[in-house]
Amino acid sequence: MTDFLRHIQEGVATANTAEAERAEIRGILDQLDLAIRSATFGNAELYVGEFRNKEDEKTMNISDLPQRLVIRSTKNEKEGRIIAGWDVDIDGGYSVSLVYNFMRIPCGTAFQLTEELSVLMESARVGRAIQQFSV
Repeated sequence: MTDFLRHIQEGVATANTAEAERAEIRGILDQLDLAIRSATFGNAELYVGEFRNKEDEKTMNISDLPQRLVIRSTKNEKEGRIIAGWDVDIDGGYSVSLVYNFMRIPCGTAFQLTEELSVLMESARVGRAIQQFSV
């Protein structure tokens, strides 16, 4: 006979793991936000969520993704540059994927996410966005 209670307990454990992973991901993104704010003298922030910029969407081919990583103005929330698409596991923990340069880069751990975000920060696209908000 199926032990439904055991399966329910496993589901609760999975939910707890996803919640811890979500907090870890948020912590990494908060660190990146601080770095972006510092690099732009407080003129820009990291925003994760829905954001429209037709020029960036066309260039990056990410129109099918509802969430994006955006370097956004702290003075005008409609002004920003999309730096990557952002795709999160349906349960809210890992795996997350960065989508940029026509690549989907899955990140299954904090180390992978940190490394891939570091590579993204070294891109010309991010450099131009930082320059735009540093004046």
